[in-house]
Amino acid sequence: MNKYVIYTIMAGKYGEIRQPLHIDNRFDYVLFSNEFKERYIGVWQVRPIPIPPEIEATDNKRLSRYPKAHPETMLAEYDASLYIDANIQIADQWVYDRIIELSQKGIDYAGVKLVATGRDCIYRHSYDMCIKRLEHDYNAIIQMHALRIEGFPEHYGLNENNIIYRRHNEKMKLVDELWWDWIVKYSYRDQFSYMYCLWKYSIENHYFLPIGEAAFSSSHFTYVSHEKIQETAKKRCVSVGRSEKWRYWCRSLSEWHYNHYCEQWVRLSKKSHSIFWLYFYGYVSFMLYAIPILFQIVVRKMKSFQ
Repeated sequence: MNKYVIYTIMAGKYGEIRQPLHIDNRFDYVLFSNEFKERYIGVWQVRPIPIPPEIEATDNKRLSRYPKAHPETMLAEYDASLYIDANIQIADQWVYDRIIELSQKGIDYAGVKLVATGRDCIYRHSYDMCIKRLEHDYNAIIQMHALRIEGFPEHYGLNENNIIYRRHNEKMKLVDELWWDWIVKYSYRDQFSYMYCLWKYSIENHYFLPIGEAAFSSSHFTYVSHEKIQETAKKRCVSVGRSEKWRYWCRSLSEWHYNHYCEQWVRLSKKSHSIFWLYFYGYVSFMLYAIPILFQIVVRKMKSFQ
């Protein structure tokens, strides 16, 4: 049996199964999904996703995170694994050699640095996700406040979580079990909690790809943007209210406006009041900060017409 495994996940009928563009016989390939009856789809060995009692069977967002957060138990027969999102294909031999290199060096974890936004901070990234309407403000601020209570620092670092190398040992098992607990209790968005879990257990943050490269820009992977996959519109889970429109408008006008809002969001996560008043304070403060910004915009527009 091989010592290493590449695995991916598809929970729900979303997208298509993509085969690696380069195969290495020293590796096994596992697809976790409950949608297929076949044992194999190309090189992928299909395995079912168990439905844990703490989530609903229809909660595909969290269900897809279960194998992602449990390779040490669900793939216990292997020494190490590489998780990749279902929209990513391995393009060359370098990926396999990199996995073996990390394993032989005894490295527990390696991820891919978030380069698309340049963020290095969970608190600020959570604001980005709310602005894009990929998470509710209320859910995000509860989780950010919980991270504050835990003492998690700002600017600790931020990875994409679409490519994750892990050694299968007891320490990484504890990290991933804590990760799953946070996914169940708080936001399903796993980026909101994984860096905290690594920090909690003092896991060094190694990078799988060279610094500055991401899955969408690396020659070692082929990346199919989510925007090109079916049902993209369903990704936006938050309806657009007036405050979201204002914030999105300010974001599109200038980087300064966007960062101004973001820093108020970070300030909000430091408040120690009950969560209802925390959210209420956030809504009111965002509106108050919007007034002078919008006034400046109106003045600027009027001057441009003169």
